[in-house]
Amino acid sequence: MRGPSGDLTEQGETLARETARAAPGSYDAFYSSPSPRAQQTAMAFGAKTVMTDPRLGLLPGAEFVAYDAQVRALTETQGLGLLEAYLEIADLHPVLRRKGEEVLDVLREIARDLPRGSCALAISHGGTIEPAVLVAMGGAFKLEMIGMEFSECEGANFEVDEDKIKLVELLRLRT
Repeated sequence: MRGPSGDLTEQGETLARETARAAPGSYDAFYSSPSPRAQQTAMAFGAKTVMTDPRLGLLPGAEFVAYDAQVRALTETQGLGLLEAYLEIADLHPVLRRKGEEVLDVLREIARDLPRGSCALAISHGGTIEPAVLVAMGGAFKLEMIGMEFSECEGANFEVDEDKIKLVELLRLRT
């Protein structure tokens, strides 16, 4: 939850701490996008050190500018969320797929660096996580595959073994 300054709000920090308490197990390493809000979320999850990677950052906004009017029309007339609108525009699928593959590459690199049996938490952003999940689940770019966009502190557990995504488990706070 972003405040006016772009930092994590007090409510967002509380949500992150509560989510961390409810999460099974613990994390051996923490990664995030360079966003202060993402790093603050990792700290609320108990990180002492957070390694950042820009590939965990936001979608490449410049590539979406040409579609602003179409996206605005979809969000206003059909009540779609931003990611839902992007997914309705087939021309944006290659951009979303590239971002999803980029995030999966980061996760594979993280897994390679971890001792076997270890677990890491990577904090990214809504709109960035979903494409990674969709690519890992077979690449069909239909939000129905995962139900809905992720909300704050929601995401996915990726089990990586020898550079292969073996399992994707959605982690929802709401149903």
